[in-house]
Amino acid sequence: MKIGRFTKTEFLFFVILFIIFTQQVPYLNASVYSFLRNILYILLSVSILFSLRKFRMKSSNAFLILFSFVVVYSIIIGVLAYGTNSSFGIINFVIPFGIFIYSYANSVNRQKLRIYLRTYVFLCVLLSLSIILYSGTGFTITTTYFLPTKNQVGPLIGYGAIISIFILFFPSKLGFRTSKVRSLLYLSLYLFLILTILIIRNRSGFLALFLVTSILSVIRLLKVRKVMYIGILIGICLTTLFGLFVFGYLGEIFNFVYDALFLNYDISDLNSISAGRIKGYIEGIYYIKDNYLLGEITGPILNYTPHNYVINLITEIGVFLSIPIMIFYVVLWIAVLKGLMISKLRNSSFLLLCGILLLALIISVFEYTYPYGPGVAQFMLWYLYGNQNRSLNEVGNYE
Repeated sequence: MKIGRFTKTEFLFFVILFIIFTQQVPYLNASVYSFLRNILYILLSVSILFSLRKFRMKSSNAFLILFSFVVVYSIIIGVLAYGTNSSFGIINFVIPFGIFIYSYANSVNRQKLRIYLRTYVFLCVLLSLSIILYSGTGFTITTTYFLPTKNQVGPLIGYGAIISIFILFFPSKLGFRTSKVRSLLYLSLYLFLILTILIIRNRSGFLALFLVTSILSVIRLLKVRKVMYIGILIGICLTTLFGLFVFGYLGEIFNFVYDALFLNYDISDLNSISAGRIKGYIEGIYYIKDNYLLGEITGPILNYTPHNYVINLITEIGVFLSIPIMIFYVVLWIAVLKGLMISKLRNSSFLLLCGILLLALIISVFEYTYPYGPGVAQFMLWYLYGNQNRSLNEVGNYE
């Protein structure tokens, strides 16, 4: 059965996405949040069960085989760690894998994917508007964090910003129509989403987004072979900066970004700037030194959770049990590097996945659940990965 141009399983994408963003609206209380989370888990479970009927894994798909192994392995480790001091959980692997399988079994063509991407950006904008209205202060930086879930919401919006800049820079890779009006629209959406990330003071998300945008900008400039066009672009940027300086806006923009990053922090103290993360990293490393074999499974509880994926993983289950999971983590980094360096991949829609995955991996240096969690916040990342993996490994589509 179809709903419009989409099958029922494909239409579930919109339902799941709508609930994910509704769940993050700051006006909702904890009970509604929990209710929506349970609904999400039920919908994901149903969609995965329906997808399994169409799921076929080829022996040549090394990534999917490795991913499947890591999920099974994490479940075994989770069972072994149950009842110990370790907080290692399997949910951060099971959910991304389920999303991956759902997408892999129901891969869509570029036309439908364009609709999915536009929908995601649109929901990011609506969520951003609700956050700005909720803050009550407009486009100003507050001394305190008014949004407790900023480290979850920030990357969620960051993915929308990357999609916007990707459509602006590389519209032909996914068949988006181009025009000056559309380019201006996606540039405006990109800037608005960045503004929201700064307002909620999601610093790790902003830093990661800045780095990813810089890389995509360089790739875009390298595709412009005419020196004249590059000169015109540089001239426009310099003229814009000069105009902002003359009219006094450049200083205001600098102060806005500076406050978003450093307000209420001691910039002479690296631990203060990192919100205590440096101290947490050091404590985590010392803990690993004393409990390197099995971590918290046999050792005492580490009172502070290191905000770094690798350090936190090793403190939870030790060096040796972490090796298979760490191999998969390294594979993700390699996938990004291949996508950025290999011309055939860089010139395809795979570049969008690389941008979003790179954002999550950079954030994983500062947060301990990325690139797999928290919850379903990584839905778009793993959906795109499943869809792209099917295209590259079974269809051979590099467009």
